[in-house]
Amino acid sequence: MRIAAGVLLLLLGLVMAIGLVLNFIAGSIPALLLVIYVLQTLCAAFLVTGGVFCLKRRYWKVCFSSALVGVVLMILYLRGPLDTATWLDWFVIITGIFPIIFVSLRRTEWQQLAPANG
Repeated sequence: MRIAAGVLLLLLGLVMAIGLVLNFIAGSIPALLLVIYVLQTLCAAFLVTGGVFCLKRRYWKVCFSSALVGVVLMILYLRGPLDTATWLDWFVIITGIFPIIFVSLRRTEWQQLAPANG
């Protein structure tokens, strides 16, 4: 399940980063929105980092935190009506909910640092 969580976090981070790059290329960004774009870029980088750590079974807290960021992004993205949901809406729902479930259920899969016994 950690592999699925890692892949979903990677997908969400990459789709978010590609969307930001396309918005940046498409037009000029007002100075007020520049801060928001920087924060979104940091969120995308954090999601990709969490996905990589999930795949490597390292740093459970970072994986859980990035999955939690995915849930927060899903909630912020889905503030609008769902009666006209597109494929992108369903993608955000799936990549927002499942990683947090997979990461929290399979905490025992992550490598624990063994204490040094001298």
